[in-house]
Amino acid sequence: MSSVVFVAVHLLAPWAQNVVPEHEDRPTVHAAERHNRWFTEMTNAGWRYGFLLDPDRKTHPDLMPYSSLTPRQQSAVSAAFAADLQQSHAP
Repeated sequence: MSSVVFVAVHLLAPWAQNVVPEHEDRPTVHAAERHNRWFTEMTNAGWRYGFLLDPDRKTHPDLMPYSSLTPRQQSAVSAAFAADLQQSHAP
C-alpha cells in the first residue's frame, strides 16, 4: 500500500540545494528558473502532476510550469528559494 502525504513544497533535487549567488539580485526570476528546472527533471524521471504527493505513484501537486502555479504556490517557491539563499550564506 502506498503512503500518501499532503504537502505543498518541493522534493528538492540535489541541484536545487546549490544556490547560485549571482541571482541574489533577482530572487523571483531565479525561483521561477529553479522551479522550471525541477519540473523538467521530475518529468524526465517519470513524475507527473497529481493532487497529492505520492512517491509510489510519482505524483506531485506542484509539478507544473512556474507560470501555471497559483500565486500562493509561486510565493511558496519564492520563499523556499529565499530560505535556501539565506542558508547558503549562513556562517
